[in-house]
Amino acid sequence: MALDKQSQILLEQTKGLNLPPVHTVSPDVSRQQYDSKPKLSGPELSQVKDISIPVEDTNIDCRLYVPELNKKLPILIWFHGGGWVIGNVEGSDGVARHLALGSGYAVLSVDYRLSPEVKFPGPLDDCFGVTKWVYQNADKLNIDKDKISVGGDSAGGNLAAAVCLKAKDDGQLPLHSQLLIYPCLDSNFKRRSYIENANDYALTATSMEWFWKQYTNVESDMLNPYVCPLKYADHSDLPQACILVAEHDPLLDEGIDYHNKLLSANVKSQLIEYSGVMHGFYSQIGILDKSKQAMEASCEYLRSITNK
Repeated sequence: MALDKQSQILLEQTKGLNLPPVHTVSPDVSRQQYDSKPKLSGPELSQVKDISIPVEDTNIDCRLYVPELNKKLPILIWFHGGGWVIGNVEGSDGVARHLALGSGYAVLSVDYRLSPEVKFPGPLDDCFGVTKWVYQNADKLNIDKDKISVGGDSAGGNLAAAVCLKAKDDGQLPLHSQLLIYPCLDSNFKRRSYIENANDYALTATSMEWFWKQYTNVESDMLNPYVCPLKYADHSDLPQACILVAEHDPLLDEGIDYHNKLLSANVKSQLIEYSGVMHGFYSQIGILDKSKQAMEASCEYLRSITNK
């Protein structure tokens, strides 16, 4: 199936900006381009506040979204996408607001340090450290420590999946669920979805390879399951998952493969595939009908597991 009409118009508008491909400019220029693009706005909430969370020898800026005051809430810790190179809390503000209001969860959006200035395992350590801090400070945040979920889109989905793996290995951080939006989970560029969606849509295979090189130190990092969660040896006893994937996305097949890995390991996993859309569609609420559908599905999933 081709792109649906709304996605086709969006793609043509994006191409009309004549921005250079991300892999042809410096990370700083890529970030400037990202910051200059219109961002999704979101609903008003009972409370939105910036907090700084200590992680090892640094502090990680985060933004906490609270849909309802004076109530102990479940929480979704959110890691933004952008190939570990671009993106920030400000850019994902609208997504976080929609997730908080729609799910009834508090949402903590994490401004983890970016690559290539901070390479693996730095961004993952930031995300894991923030998640562990939330668990240890749940009472102070008025958070239900038994209902801590992690989530993210693209590279953020990679970090969320890796946080779950690390939490399992750590043994001291019980997580409730993972919400993965077109996550990158492996470095196999020979998958069919990489070949079929190599050049024509929002994310290209060449750009994805470039992002991996910014994040990793050496090629052997690609063998590390915290880098490529599909390479993890035993996916049993991981948090239940909801994985959303897009038809026209190089990352489609690895999202499907991860879902099947979890099912094979007796982990509950829900896979939702959206036809006619491309990588990045999730944050296009108000532009793409399927973006709204995907947000509603995400929030419905989170609500459905609150009492389980």
